[in-house]
Amino acid sequence: MKLYSYVVTHDTGFAPNPFWGYCTLATCKPTIRKKAEIGDWVVGLSPKEHGHRLIYAMEVTETLSFDTYFNDRRFAKKRPDCNGKTGTKSRRAMRRCGDNIYKPQGNGAYQQLQSGHSGPEPFGREENPRTKKKDLGDHPDKRGVLISRKGHFYYFGAEALKLPDGLLARLQVRRAHRVLDTESPRDKIDIKKFISFLQRKAPSGYCGNPTKWPDEKERSGGHCA
Repeated sequence: MKLYSYVVTHDTGFAPNPFWGYCTLATCKPTIRKKAEIGDWVVGLSPKEHGHRLIYAMEVTETLSFDTYFNDRRFAKKRPDCNGKTGTKSRRAMRRCGDNIYKPQGNGAYQQLQSGHSGPEPFGREENPRTKKKDLGDHPDKRGVLISRKGHFYYFGAEALKLPDGLLARLQVRRAHRVLDTESPRDKIDIKKFISFLQRKAPSGYCGNPTKWPDEKERSGGHCA
């Protein structure tokens, strides 16, 4: 088992996307999405200026290709809706920041839907070649989307948790990401400590709205479920 940790530069509900009963990582962090296996953990920390607090942790329960992800009915609500006008502001934001943004066109081609990664500005109507290339990688038909089902992820967002100093020192990122591996006796102990910390501190699920959320009054509306 491996644990991958990295800094979530923009916690908007897009990457990771913790809504509709699943925590998914379908964009950004291409190396982690390519290498993580079922049973591994992915951990996102806030930037240094915000104390490297714990924004989320997900145990990978599935790895999917972009084709499978887009066509799986379980993830239909994660297709972005940038123009929705019904529902509460929070509901509209959830639909707007969907990460199921790559529609298969056949012959290995994909359409990038209007989303947080279209552009040139976020939510623009044009495709963004830079983000598209980074998201899809070389073999989008093989894998590229990490899934964590209900009961296997913890998302805190704006309510990010302060980690004990010992764990923080082991998870802090020096470059793009950090990897702990149970093949190492020391890493195995620290991964076990981290999982135990999570289970003691909070129930699994969606426990807080994203740090960057459209309505401050609704920020505390997150709930563990």
